[in-house]
Formats: sequence, structure tokens, C-alpha cells
Amino acid sequence: MNHPCPLRACAEGGCRRPAEKLLPRHQRNSNGVKRVVGKVMEGSRAEQAGFRVGDELLRIDGKEVLSWDHRRLYLFRRALDRAVVRIEVRDAQSSLRERILDLANFPAEEVGAGLMELGIGLFGYQPQALPEIGALEPGPAMRAGLEIGDRIVEVDARPVRTWEELVAGTKSTCGGKYYITPEEVRHFAREPERYR
Repeated sequence: MNHPCPLRACAEGGCRRPAEKLLPRHQRNSNGVKRVVGKVMEGSRAEQAGFRVGDELLRIDGKEVLSWDHRRLYLFRRALDRAVVRIEVRDAQSSLRERILDLANFPAEEVGAGLMELGIGLFGYQPQALPEIGALEPGPAMRAGLEIGDRIVEVDARPVRTWEELVAGTKSTCGGKYYITPEEVRHFAREPERYR
């Protein structure tokens, strides 16, 4: 074993994971959300502190940040203490910056589960899910000919780029019929089939 690996198989010499595929400890992520800012709410405390989309949270008051939720409880405590918090970030241009988050006037009743997002105005990076069929059960989609791996590019002639847009496009029909265009159908300019 020439790399750190938490798997029992690795400790017993049976790990087959290549060392270069493992992330360094500071880049690992325990909850699926990177420690990167995906959105800054307009007019928020985060915007006032200078946060930008793409900022990677490195340290909060000198304490290392391992994932988006890693220091959430610490921020709860600092908000209740009405403290000034120093957050070291690596910006989108890879420069190290310090953002000063002033929680001195933070209302105690706003300290809760949505503190980072609704109270401070910072949202973690969430990758956009592609509108690609990953599984099918017997039903309308299967009867209409959709297959696993099909990527949907249109719903009722409206472009679809993400899974969320696909869901929104199909929900807007309220159980009615709509046209879904898989990528290959569009590519060959065939008439889209009606899905129900």
C-alpha cells in the first residue's frame, strides 16, 4: 500500500484504487458538497463581505474547512456571539484572499439550519445534473421508446440543459401529454414521439 485509504481492503493489501485517483485530505468532501461558493445572494452579508462565485473556503478563523458543512456549527456559535469572522478563500483566479464576515448585528432568531444560505447568503457549489435517463421502469417513458443513456434536449420544443429543466418542463403539463426529444432524434431530424 503506497497511499492512504480508509477501506479495509486496502489495509489488508487488497485495494486496487490507484494512488493518483485519491484526493488530498483538504479536498475530500464528506457530504457531497464541495467547499466552493456556487451562489452569493444579492444584498446579503456574504456579498457585503466580498464573496464571489468560485471562492473556495479554506479556513474560518484559522480553522481548516474540509467540506461545505464542516464549519457550519462553528458559524452558528459565532453568529450567536455576534462576532466578526475571518474566512480565508482561494478565489477563481487561485489568489488567496481574506473575507471579513461581520455578524455583529446578526439576529439570534435567524440562526438555524439555513444560516449559511438564508442568513449569510452563501450557497455551496452544486453541479448541474444532465437530463440523461439513468434508469427506466415499465411505464410511459419505456412505452414511448426512451432508453437508458438517452439525453433529453427538448420538452415541447423548449430546450432542456439540466435535469431540473426537464422536471420543470414535464411538471408544467399537469399530467397531460408532451413531446420529449432525445438527443439522437434531434440529431437525425426525425419527428419527436409523444410521451405520456
